[in-house]
Amino acid sequence: MVIDPLAAAALAGLVVMAIALLVTGYRLRHLVRRVGEQDRYIREQERTLQALCAGARGLGDSLRTLEQRIRGAQQRLDDLDGAEPEGRLYRQAIERARRGADQKELVDTFGLEPGEADLLRRLHTPGGRHLN
Repeated sequence: MVIDPLAAAALAGLVVMAIALLVTGYRLRHLVRRVGEQDRYIREQERTLQALCAGARGLGDSLRTLEQRIRGAQQRLDDLDGAEPEGRLYRQAIERARRGADQKELVDTFGLEPGEADLLRRLHTPGGRHLN
């Protein structure tokens, strides 16, 4: 049986095309699977980013609230300092006592009575209750 050369060439062309089609189908399936994996990964990253953004917004709100409270407290302290010079004087004396000032220094510098200076030292000096 003799095969027509034209038919043989056509048959060979069909076989090559079928093989190429199979290889292309396999590669296409592989690419579709990879695209699906990448799509899942992107959605997961979007959810993570949304959660981080929500947390940052909440943290920003908390920070804003704290800043407002601090400004209010600072304003109240400033008001107290301006309205009560004696309070500021005592705060300065307390700070000096914490740094180790003796009774005489507190009396001379801040005009305290000796009993007041002694009391400040006892209350605001580490181990002050044991002072003589």
